[in-house]
Amino acid sequence: MILIILLIVLLLWWQWRVIKGLERLRRQAREAWRQLDEQLTARQDWARELLKSGTGAPACLAELEQILAKEPASDLSARFQDEQALTATLNSMAPAVGQERFDSLFRRVQITAEFYNMQVLIYNTRMTTMSFGLPARLAGFRPMELFRPV
Repeated sequence: MILIILLIVLLLWWQWRVIKGLERLRRQAREAWRQLDEQLTARQDWARELLKSGTGAPACLAELEQILAKEPASDLSARFQDEQALTATLNSMAPAVGQERFDSLFRRVQITAEFYNMQVLIYNTRMTTMSFGLPARLAGFRPMELFRPV
């Protein structure tokens, strides 16, 4: 009888540890997304400044205006495609508006995107392991989506 109670307590403790570990990993991934979102917003703000100043070729400015006029996408796949379009447009404008500033913003977005993806991979991998999978599903944890590098 004592062995059964001890086994149940041990099982509950193990499940509690698994859930706390997954909560920590999910919190880290969300914080990484917040940092990435800040970098993406900073780059969009810079693009808006370029648009207001009218610096660059008229065709590039028209394309930039079209990209910035779109409502931000809610899912990461669509957001990634929007960011790729912005990157391509800003890249074509970079010689006219300052290659250094573009490179700096691009590198910061790329680094934070890689960091976010690393955190999500760790979280998703942990969720799919044998010892974490069942408690994760029972506790309502779901895999997170990657943000493809820009």
